[in-house]
Amino acid sequence: MPGIKKTACIYRSFFSSIVALFFLFLLSPSVFAADLTVSTALTATQNFSTLGDDLTVTAAGSIIPSTPATPGAATNPATGTANNGDAVDFSGAATNGTITSAGTITGGAGGAGGDDSDTGGVTSNATTGGAGAAGALGIDFNVGNTITITAGTVTGGAGGAGGTGEGPTNAAGGTGGAGGTGEGPTNAAGGAGGAGASGGTGIDTTGAGGVTIDINGGAVAGGAGGNGGTGGTTTSATANGGTGGAGSTGATGLLTASGDTVTVSSGANITGGAGGSGGTGGGGSTTGNGGAGGNGATAGTGAQLIGSTTMTVSGTITGGAGGSGGTGGVSNNNNASVGGAGGSGGTGNIGIQALTTTGGTITVKSGGEVKGGAGGAGGAGGAANATDGDGGAGGNGGEGGRGIVASVATTINVEAGGKVTGGAGGANGADGAEGASSNADTSQASAASGASGIQESSSSGTTTITNAGTITGGAGGSGLDANQTDQLGGQGNSSGNGLGIVITGSANRTVTNTGSIIGGAGGNDGAANGTADASSQVAGQGSTGVNFASTLTLNNNTSGSITGGAGGTGMTGGTGNASGKGGIGGAGVSGTNNGTFNNTGGTITGGVGGTGGLGNATASTDTGGAGGGGRYRSKF
Repeated sequence: MPGIKKTACIYRSFFSSIVALFFLFLLSPSVFAADLTVSTALTATQNFSTLGDDLTVTAAGSIIPSTPATPGAATNPATGTANNGDAVDFSGAATNGTITSAGTITGGAGGAGGDDSDTGGVTSNATTGGAGAAGALGIDFNVGNTITITAGTVTGGAGGAGGTGEGPTNAAGGTGGAGGTGEGPTNAAGGAGGAGASGGTGIDTTGAGGVTIDINGGAVAGGAGGNGGTGGTTTSATANGGTGGAGSTGATGLLTASGDTVTVSSGANITGGAGGSGGTGGGGSTTGNGGAGGNGATAGTGAQLIGSTTMTVSGTITGGAGGSGGTGGVSNNNNASVGGAGGSGGTGNIGIQALTTTGGTITVKSGGEVKGGAGGAGGAGGAANATDGDGGAGGNGGEGGRGIVASVATTINVEAGGKVTGGAGGANGADGAEGASSNADTSQASAASGASGIQESSSSGTTTITNAGTITGGAGGSGLDANQTDQLGGQGNSSGNGLGIVITGSANRTVTNTGSIIGGAGGNDGAANGTADASSQVAGQGSTGVNFASTLTLNNNTSGSITGGAGGTGMTGGTGNASGKGGIGGAGVSGTNNGTFNNTGGTITGGVGGTGGLGNATASTDTGGAGGGGRYRSKF
């Protein structure tokens, strides 16, 4: 059948031409505006002003712009090189552009600052290490329709560390560059470590709007903030150690635009970038004190909804954790000097934040969870010299982040099996160990408050909150045991901000509950040292289930329960002295303005009082604190 063979040959030739054109199309995206498939490691920004319409990253593929090289060491060190850009930039894509990824997408990390290599001890001014640079975005989606994450990760770039500072002879120590280590020269104070650089956002669609974002596997995260640098240790007979540098802020995991639709499926998660930790203080010498630890930084928001975004959560969204405070530097002297104070912990951030435009909807499905980030722990105080001197004070803990915050009129639905939880407050840092002949002691720092599960503060429009799941305020931070002789332990924080739901502002609100709303628990007290008398100490108070400072209609229907948070456990007293009291439980409901409260088959319960501290051989156990009021109302 010659005719048939000839026809088949024509078809084969035609098919071959099509295949050849297809591959040419893929190989020449700038000419043909073709789609791009990544199944290998790419180390440069993928800019769709030239690459085409659609991007697919397979499980074997990755897009991670390379970290810029550290500038060469010099007497006047350079600032860190700017990051190599966003991993994916859709600013030039066609309006029907899409991203589908099962691989790894990471924004370019900021470059480290240059070190000062002048070790010869010049007699001019001290020099400073170069500053680090900020991290870049994972995905910058300015034009396009759809982002689908099926596996793998999308992460903003990490902030860069700074360079090392150098101090000249007989002059003040150099200051570390951002995230860098300060170095103390001979006969001078140690230089301070510098602050780290901020991280980059995981996914940003604010330049587009109306985007469908489907995260059905894998993880999206903001870049972590850079850590603070270490303070320099000095050998001077009279100088103090350098102060640790402050950490820098973490970045938002997902930043949306008005009209976006976001789905986070079971097993997938979005997380705000962690705040950078404070740097460690440098050691002092002879009559000098240890340097203070740097403060930890605030974390990034899990998801920030700019405009009327619709978000459905079956996975997990978590605000970033606050950075830990840096440890104080040691006191290396023999003359009653003091170890450096620990730095304060950074604040955890919000799980989901709705702002700027009314009309958004947040739905937490069964198995889904929205959590505020935990506050960072305070840094430990620096130790004293073994034979003399005083330990440094620990740093304060950082406050937890709120679960959901709506500053504009929003519809919030927590379905049966869904959870919203405020972040827990950070613990205080431990006080530093004292010397054998210490002549003074340091009081304990404060643990921090937990944060609310849901906070609504709109000034106009109508907000509706419907709960059939569980909404819980964050627990107050717990105090640590005392390390210094005859001192009281740290007190647990009353979870004053750890409300289940808190309503402020002047808009119309309706809360309907058929699930559980629980105030945050008060923090536990740490144990006293030696013979310290803890009888006057009271552990952290539990927080309120629902609190409002504006007009509210609250419907607590059949099967609904509103409960105040439990009080914390009291302080264990020192030998021969009494222990402390348990914290008071929180109120079920409290308010300050006129409202309507309909309790139709539900329960309102005050929080359980905390247990008193444990007794010892010569002191009996104190009783627990009283339970909170079952329902408090000032104006209904």
